[in-house]
Amino acid sequence: MSETSPDLKSAPAGGRTILLVEDEVSVREIETQMLISAGYKVLPAGDAFVAERLFMAHWVEIDLLLADMILPGATGLELYKKFKKRKSGLQGIIVSGSLEEDCELSDDILFLQKPYRMTTLIKKVNDIFER
Repeated sequence: MSETSPDLKSAPAGGRTILLVEDEVSVREIETQMLISAGYKVLPAGDAFVAERLFMAHWVEIDLLLADMILPGATGLELYKKFKKRKSGLQGIIVSGSLEEDCELSDDILFLQKPYRMTTLIKKVNDIFER
């Protein structure tokens, strides 16, 4: 992942909250800081178990699940489907090193291919809130 400064002025953050689930600590820390810099509130989790606890405690305020596909305890897609039952308006982005067609995603979830630039991550998050 390459880190460059994204155009944060166009971020439609507006107080939106992202549940970020990434098991690689360094990646999670960088993504958290970039999303905060873009104006989002971030709830970071390192595995599915922590993500589930955070979701249950904050589900009303969480607008987006941004999750790696392969996680300890579950896949990002499994988490999305579970959380979507509780909050129908939840948005989702799944991140994976696999090809998108290999992930069997539904039409209501976006995909981000690894490796990616931080500017691409911010753009994808901004885009999901603009649709």
